[in-house]
Amino acid sequence: MVVIKNEGQRGKQEGRKDKIAQTIERLTGVRPSYDHDRVENKRRSTRIKNVIVVAPAYDFFLVEEEGRLENLFNDIYSRCGLGNPPHLMHVETGSECIDTMEREGVDLVIIFNEPADMGVLGFVQDLKSYFPDIPVVVIGNRFDELKELMDSSLKLDGIFTWNGDGRIFLSIVHLIEDKIYLGRKKASKDDSRVIMLIEDSVQYSSSYVHLIYEEIWDLLTHIISDDMTKEEVEKRLSRRPRVVLSTDFEEGRESIESFEKNLICLITDMENSDGSPEGIELARSLKEKRPSLPVIVQSSSKADEIPDDVMFIMKGENGLTSKIKEVIKEAIGPLHLELDEDVVVKDLREIEDALLSGETKFLKRVIDTGELYLWLESMGEYEIRDDIKEALKKKTNPKEEIINVLESHKYKAYSSTVSEYRRETFGPHVMLSRIGGGALGGKARGLAFVSKILSAYLSKEILSNIDIKIPRSIILSTDVFERFLEINDLVDEELYGLSDERIAARFMDGNLPTTVLGDLRAFVRQTRKPLIVRSSGILEDSLIQPFAGIYSSMLLPNMAWDTDFRFQDVCNAVKYVYASTFFESARNYMKSTPKSVGEEKMAVILQEIIGEKYDNYFYPMVSGVARSYNHYPRGSCDPENGIVYLSLGLGKNIVEGGQSYSFCPKHPKSPIMGNKDDLLKNSQTSFFALNLESIYRMVELDEETSVVKLDLIDAEKHGVLKCIASTYVPASDRIYPGIGYDGTRIIDFAPVLVHGDIPLAKAIRLLLETTETALGYPVEIEFVVEFKENCKKAELYVLQVRSMFSKDMMLDIDIGEYKKEEVLFETKIALGNGIMDDINDVVYVKPQDFNMSKSAEAALEVRDLNRDLLDSQKPYLLIGPGRWGSTESWMGLPVRWGDITGARAIVETPVEGRYIEPSQGSHFFQDMVSSNTAYLVTQREAEALDFDWLDGLETVKEGRYVKHVRTKEPLEIRIDGKRGEGVILKGKRN
Repeated sequence: MVVIKNEGQRGKQEGRKDKIAQTIERLTGVRPSYDHDRVENKRRSTRIKNVIVVAPAYDFFLVEEEGRLENLFNDIYSRCGLGNPPHLMHVETGSECIDTMEREGVDLVIIFNEPADMGVLGFVQDLKSYFPDIPVVVIGNRFDELKELMDSSLKLDGIFTWNGDGRIFLSIVHLIEDKIYLGRKKASKDDSRVIMLIEDSVQYSSSYVHLIYEEIWDLLTHIISDDMTKEEVEKRLSRRPRVVLSTDFEEGRESIESFEKNLICLITDMENSDGSPEGIELARSLKEKRPSLPVIVQSSSKADEIPDDVMFIMKGENGLTSKIKEVIKEAIGPLHLELDEDVVVKDLREIEDALLSGETKFLKRVIDTGELYLWLESMGEYEIRDDIKEALKKKTNPKEEIINVLESHKYKAYSSTVSEYRRETFGPHVMLSRIGGGALGGKARGLAFVSKILSAYLSKEILSNIDIKIPRSIILSTDVFERFLEINDLVDEELYGLSDERIAARFMDGNLPTTVLGDLRAFVRQTRKPLIVRSSGILEDSLIQPFAGIYSSMLLPNMAWDTDFRFQDVCNAVKYVYASTFFESARNYMKSTPKSVGEEKMAVILQEIIGEKYDNYFYPMVSGVARSYNHYPRGSCDPENGIVYLSLGLGKNIVEGGQSYSFCPKHPKSPIMGNKDDLLKNSQTSFFALNLESIYRMVELDEETSVVKLDLIDAEKHGVLKCIASTYVPASDRIYPGIGYDGTRIIDFAPVLVHGDIPLAKAIRLLLETTETALGYPVEIEFVVEFKENCKKAELYVLQVRSMFSKDMMLDIDIGEYKKEEVLFETKIALGNGIMDDINDVVYVKPQDFNMSKSAEAALEVRDLNRDLLDSQKPYLLIGPGRWGSTESWMGLPVRWGDITGARAIVETPVEGRYIEPSQGSHFFQDMVSSNTAYLVTQREAEALDFDWLDGLETVKEGRYVKHVRTKEPLEIRIDGKRGEGVILKGKRN
């Protein structure tokens, strides 16, 4: 069991717990009780025994929850026979780290992002002055900071990028262990097998190291079993492949000189820092000595002369990951041996049984090709390999000779441990469970986090008349996705060029792993409620590179009596969500990030939809999105007071930027909407529901297939407006809470927020402040609410929690002074923070040629221009009318985030003279905020853009409604996030 130790950290964690308790007491008057973490202090019998992880609270949460760090270490160490995993200690500050290290023995320090009290450079310098011999590794999100570390004179033992998967920590521990092991074994030149990596790019070295260790763990899973003696396990572990990472050719050549005879694979960059093709020369010289050695040369630029027997791969090409993994698998050796038709053996006992039974038609082939020896070598059975080679020189009966060798090496077995197959039960009391041992992904991580908060702090006694819960959910973790791709051979070069429909068709033809089908069928059998099958990628909803709304979700009625029919629906929905990982919008989004599609790993959440059945429809009374920080505060609300969006029906209305009701959780009785006329004009007039009679077609498997838009009159017939609506009576020109009057229905939730007994606003505020305190960052929460007992009680279900933005958003930025003629645009309503001075390209909707009825056509033109600019790696400024990303064409251009991912800054102009409130509750908005894309809003004529200046620029491409122009000098964009002000200048200031 991994112990997240809290000695040096305990005070910090307990302080945070106290803050959470104080928050709850301040808002509710009730002081929650919680149990202190029970901490085990067992020493670990592994080479790396104690690891300190230095990370801010939220970053460590990413590690602990996304990768389930404790369970990941336990799982890998258990499955691979590695013994006890390291003892992990978490601290938030550099000073806490040094204090802890002075008290306790530490074998490795991992710095994840930046300590809370100092910069990485200064901390490492202090650390090395106190503990010069302790390995120090840095994991970071920001490539500029990592580049600065690489260029510094600090002697770090590794620099890696955070890839969204907690297993990178496992890879780092094993890389350091390999470095220590090989450093002690150089003199004896033991029979370790070495995979050498020479790579100076942090991004690629991080990916490659992780890929290599995944294959090593897979190998150990196959070659270590419970019936082995301790000595046999230790022998195979000591002979597993070791990894050597060099960040330059000088270091790489020294390592090759030390381990040349041990090399089983070389992966090298092509060019040295001076541009010379040193990697090619290195590969050529090695292949001359060892022609069969697998060698990969990879580069960002094309090569002229590559030896025929050397594999060359372009960095960033589709299928890069698959090609690297294939070569590593080849180098490690086969995990199975095919001896006859339908006879595949995986261990010594099985090969002996096959030989004795005579099922060895292919024995001569595996001997002649050397496959038998490679298989034995992959298991670390060098003695058996050598003895068989020697025995077969006799040229007698090969079968008998091999049996004799195996018999002579047979070891005394312990009593076999019988592993019982266990299928998870999923009773009504179980809210969250999982299938698989991989990562949970972004959405599932948030569910796991909020589940922990609810169980630890927010008991039913905290608030009266309202219960806070999560829906019953089951998670297919990322290893199921990986296995699905593998068994169906889905990822190849062709896939990346197919349309979404053809990708979906290929995935729908695939088969889910048989190991999960039984569990899925049991889940379907146990629930008859409608389901949503949601994506939960490891990159999705992350702090640095969010993917909110990029992948598909699927709503399923799940009402048929035939379990097989419902089971097939669920399987198809899972496969479609998997397919969406490779859809065009996801590929386009990836181009705007340092990541590639191949790095994404998809978990899937199967979740019961909260709501009730009305005729042939199903929907919740209330869907909501709450944010603890309001980027566009109005009235008496400050930014830190947050904002809440509520909507009747499914949450699709909010996340896609439709009409909804907003309020400040601190002042719920004061609508942000403004006066009565604004409320009447902007009140919700329709809502979304699940159509229980929807019919699926394979190419339309998404939310749109099963969702229908209904009118308020339908909701009134269903009897759901009583708790959420008011009535405008023209005769008195007043709005009255409830529906006991004749008049126009207004969805303002006044019966609950203003006049009701249910503390809904307090519950939402409690959730926001509690989770923000726990994470250390502003948060966004998606939820639904169902009212009970004639609006006297309610159940609030949390669907998702994620962080909104990083601390960099709050850096001080000086807008400065400027002349009017220098300004393209200035505003008092701006979102973002920072200075951009590298944008020469502008894409804008031509105001003279456009009206809102042409929104869809203009959106297609923008998408095509975005694709061109992404391919040429040119960031751009995007300008257009209304709320970007809205699904309502009269409110703005209906683009998805993947359609405009190349935009570094976006300007929203009035819609035909009308100002549209930006939708903070949408997935589009979340992606924009977390991607650090600037968003500037024109609200008044005084803030008008200089379109005449834009029209006079060089035209790159022009469509009917949208134009792409280029400036001679870069624009300068300055955003003061604290004041919400921004300016775009026509050129860089000196």
